[in-house]
Amino acid sequence: MDAIEKYIRAHRRELDVAQPRPELWQGIARRVQGARRRARLRRLVLRASGVAAVLLLGVFIGALWFRPLPTEEPTALLSPEYLEAERFFQQELNEKLAQLAKYPVEPVVQEDLHQIDQVLAELREELRNVPPGNEEAIVQAMMRSYQTKLEILERILEKIQTATPPAVVGGEDAERKKSKGNEISI
Repeated sequence: MDAIEKYIRAHRRELDVAQPRPELWQGIARRVQGARRRARLRRLVLRASGVAAVLLLGVFIGALWFRPLPTEEPTALLSPEYLEAERFFQQELNEKLAQLAKYPVEPVVQEDLHQIDQVLAELREELRNVPPGNEEAIVQAMMRSYQTKLEILERILEKIQTATPPAVVGGEDAERKKSKGNEISI
């Protein structure tokens, strides 16, 4: 045993009766209360920041999710020259399709024409979403698609007209030409 232990054992009763001053306990209690207040305030600030972060994130996601769709049609943003060219192609295509409707055509040709229509629909949708000022490439692709479809229709009609004499096109002879063996393809 060392000297401190011997001293404590010898004077234990004297040491147990000594009590700290009341001011000391009050100071300790104030410090503990202050620490509790700071801890409570810290928890409150953390909760409030978490709630604010969740709300801010919700507002941001909601703004992205529910943003208004563009109200302007893409054609309203385009030049009059493009609109005029599109009208021209539409008119020419409608005339060629009306001529083609008089003749039997293989399904593969119809599928090709339908694919071009799908490409044009996709390009129109892309034109709605393209950033302003970047429309030119899409417009050019649309013009090429119109031109391709028109060229296909012209080739088909040219083949039909060279294969079928004009006098046979109408009436009963036309019905005979529509048989499966006489379908036109490119």
